Amino acid sequence: VAFEEKYGSQLELIFRFIDRALAIGVLS
Repeated sequence: VAFEEKYGSQLELIFRFIDRALAIGVLS
């Protein structure tokens, strides 16, 4: 459970970063 909580949050941050990067790419 601790493994999923630790790396699950990191994956969420990565996906948020990718979504933000894609959004910036589309707008620009």
